[in-house]
Amino acid sequence: MKKILFTGGSGFIGTRFKDFVKDQYIVLNPSSKELDVRDFTAINNYFDVHQPDYVIHGAAITSTQLCEENKELAYEVNVLGSKNIAECCKEYGIELVFLSTEQVFNGNEEEGPYSEETLPSPNTYYGTTKLEAEKAIAETLDNFWILRLTWLFGMPERGLKINPNILWSTIHDQLKGNVMNVSDMEYRGLTYVYEFIENLTKVFDLPHGLYHFGSENPFSRYQNVIQVLEKIGVNPAITTVQKIHKSRDIRLSMEKINENGIFFLESPDAIDRALKEYSFL
Repeated sequence: MKKILFTGGSGFIGTRFKDFVKDQYIVLNPSSKELDVRDFTAINNYFDVHQPDYVIHGAAITSTQLCEENKELAYEVNVLGSKNIAECCKEYGIELVFLSTEQVFNGNEEEGPYSEETLPSPNTYYGTTKLEAEKAIAETLDNFWILRLTWLFGMPERGLKINPNILWSTIHDQLKGNVMNVSDMEYRGLTYVYEFIENLTKVFDLPHGLYHFGSENPFSRYQNVIQVLEKIGVNPAITTVQKIHKSRDIRLSMEKINENGIFFLESPDAIDRALKEYSFL
């Protein structure tokens, strides 16, 4: 079987990915302690020993707050780390999948959905570092795929990491009786992590280049939260959901990926799928 090195593979995506593709690929998913992407020599040695066929580069500082508070660390991991990975891929002739983000469009004044041809204008340091990493990879390699992801969601599972996300955070806040402040003016795609994983290895058959990759969403974040509550049998009229009017539109157009034969459910349908798989419906 071919080998995939998944950097940052001990996180939300990587732990689920390894189990899902175990019959098709050998997945190496070292933690950041086991493989520090800031250490070029360590990466080079790892490649030499393990000889992966593909690298999926997901290791990053993803917290926007931490990126703002510690810009040096964010730059070292998100930009220099990506350069190191790209340089080693070039040296060993390995194809690279880079997991980027919708948040490169956080500062764009025009409304989404944004295509791959839209010029990004990030207004957070996290988005800035991911865009810098995209450029560094494109300057270093010919054989790469850059995937700009939407916000992934899922549910807690035994032994697997969970990140804050639209589905689990809504259910968790209801269980805890927390007040949810949710924008009715924020628009972004929401992708079920398992649908993302199902489609991820299909990327290896695509022409190299930049792709937006995930679900399109016709709803605001507030509407998505209300959808979750109604589906699990909670009356939104008596919950502690409060609207806030904070505007953001980082929707991505999936036209290019659809033209290449990869499709995702729209976010409301993806939420329904997840709720069914976890026996809420």
